[in-house]
Amino acid sequence: MSYINFNNAGASSVTKSTLRIIKNFLEFENNVGGYNAEIRYKKKLDEFYLNTSKLINSDLNEISFLQNSTYAWNFFLNSIKIKKDENVIILDNEYGSNLIGLINKNIKYKISKINEDGNICLKDLKNKIDTKTKIVFVCHIASQCGDVINIEKIGSFLKKINKNIIFVVDACQSIGQVKIDVKKQKCDILVGSGRKYLRGPRGTGFLYINKKIKSLISPFILDIKNTLLKKK
Repeated sequence: MSYINFNNAGASSVTKSTLRIIKNFLEFENNVGGYNAEIRYKKKLDEFYLNTSKLINSDLNEISFLQNSTYAWNFFLNSIKIKKDENVIILDNEYGSNLIGLINKNIKYKISKINEDGNICLKDLKNKIDTKTKIVFVCHIASQCGDVINIEKIGSFLKKINKNIIFVVDACQSIGQVKIDVKKQKCDILVGSGRKYLRGPRGTGFLYINKKIKSLISPFILDIKNTLLKKK
């Protein structure tokens, strides 16, 4: 009996061409070693940044490759300073792991309502925002209920209230099946998964950071490469 995977929200089956490329790369890497394989395939590997930037309509240097969307989300959260008197806002469909990240860092958060029809309640969101609101987090499509949040509407709404509020979108369940345009949707941070509707391999994800707010980001993990670049 053949097996058909319908759990695309968890992890899709990769395409035949993707599977073939992965197998060929692993065989080559096993023969020549990881560093040599990276050098040999560098041009192909770098196409990830180009293709992802085209997919979400961003600049190429606004994309970072990471192993999954939860790690990308927490990487951002741990790389930006949030003062004790500042707060963030989440919707009541927020992904559990994201909420754990806020609780773990003792960040003050407010919960904005979603209407019964699955749309954002802008009135409640406006009431939750104050002068100390630093970030608004939105889960584009929640894995537990499937509501599709109108992030373009929220992005425009937030920037009219306060252009300095950072708009963060978790597109883990939407990238690959819903059109993403970070410029049109006015999001500052976006995280996505490769293993779901993009049908990539497990261990692939990305983080988009709008170049306009990069000065606010101080990565909590440094290596010799970005340390040298920072000094230059």
